[in-house]
Amino acid sequence: MDTSFFKIFAGIALLYLGASWLVKSATTLALRAGVSPFLIGLTIVGYGTSLPELITTVQAAAKGYPDIAAGNIFGSNILNTSLILGLGIMIRPTFCKKKVRFFDAPFMLVSSILLFFTPYLPGFHRIWGFFLLLLLAFFTLAAYLCRNLDLDDSEFSSNQSLPLAACLLPIGIILLLYGAHIFLTGSTLLAEKFHLSETFIGLTITALGTSLPELATTIVAAWRKQPMLLVGGIIGSSIYNTLGILGAVSALYSISLEGISPFDSLFMIFLSLWVCLLLWIRSYLGRFFGALLCISYFLYLYILVFAS
Repeated sequence: MDTSFFKIFAGIALLYLGASWLVKSATTLALRAGVSPFLIGLTIVGYGTSLPELITTVQAAAKGYPDIAAGNIFGSNILNTSLILGLGIMIRPTFCKKKVRFFDAPFMLVSSILLFFTPYLPGFHRIWGFFLLLLLAFFTLAAYLCRNLDLDDSEFSSNQSLPLAACLLPIGIILLLYGAHIFLTGSTLLAEKFHLSETFIGLTITALGTSLPELATTIVAAWRKQPMLLVGGIIGSSIYNTLGILGAVSALYSISLEGISPFDSLFMIFLSLWVCLLLWIRSYLGRFFGALLCISYFLYLYILVFAS
């Protein structure tokens, strides 16, 4: 028990340090390269912080734990678009640009709908996996080509040198990965003691552990007044979880999503649709909406625990 708690706290410390270096370095690189911080958040931060989900999901599928692998994908997306986004908005309310409202967020909704229909396909075929990976490549290219690289230097500043930022960026990602691994190990040991199901562990403990890089990065980005890194990281991570991780797993292994209930799938789509509808109506994400997102996650957990 003591070892488990030590791993949990050590993982949290590494996650915070890695997130701090990642956010600051990504902002520096965006400023020096003349690239929008949102695009950096959408790609480097969003995809980089999703590496724990990719590694954990592939390992779970390879070791014969399909319910943990599937639960991790669904659970991470639900956590990203509810608790993590909600906390970030509560710390730093933000305005979103038109491309975020009418391209990036709707693409996140489309990817959630694709994930919803996946369990009802006749099987998990490699063609489907390659299709999802191709769709992810299209989104990344479109996000780069369509992004208006307007940058307000008065909003973003950094005293970090370019070589230092280039070195600290991969180190930050490594610390995030290792911190998530340590936290996940400790949390899993505690969860196994209470004899929880694989699907429940995937939807909660594993999803939380692998999503801690997103959580830490979002909090640090909000605290450092980098709202576009915050929103971009969440949207990019959610899209990558669906298209990248599900695509990679389905291309490599044949797994089923029988352990995922329609409630989990519909709740994930509801969150994405909720965020999209609000952004279509208005460009401002305020603290009240952030609080509602956080409450929705705890309500989901309550229903999940009650059902278990």
